[in-house]
Amino acid sequence: MCLEINGRPKKILKYPNSRLRVPSEKCEFSENLIKLIANMKETMMKNGGVGLAAIQIGVPRQVFIAYDNIFINPELIIEDETQIYSVEGCLSLPNNLQRKVKRFQKISVRYTTERGEQELKEFDGQEACVIQHEFDHLKGVLIIDKDNQ
Repeated sequence: MCLEINGRPKKILKYPNSRLRVPSEKCEFSENLIKLIANMKETMMKNGGVGLAAIQIGVPRQVFIAYDNIFINPELIIEDETQIYSVEGCLSLPNNLQRKVKRFQKISVRYTTERGEQELKEFDGQEACVIQHEFDHLKGVLIIDKDNQ
């Protein structure tokens, strides 16, 4: 079950806050989840992001936004090992720190939508990179942990 959350935008946790390292748990579809997603959208837009994971506002649940897509309990599927470099920033890192990160160029994601429907979609390029970045947050991993070699 998702935690109760009010309607105000939440403060984004900043590194080195240890809660960013907490692995996120699966989330059941509920009214609280809908409220959480609405709050995350507002928080992300207010802070100028293209993605936001629930853990970044202190909610350790498997929910994230990447562009206009909502991913609930996502499962990443790698079918093509081709990788690209992505220059990424993170709302949880201070001073607009950016890092060059190696990511899979093409991924598929199995997830629940904000309408409660199961989806399997393919993503590539920058959109795939943002999804992988947010998925890392669900495991407590930040871009500063990634080997950029």
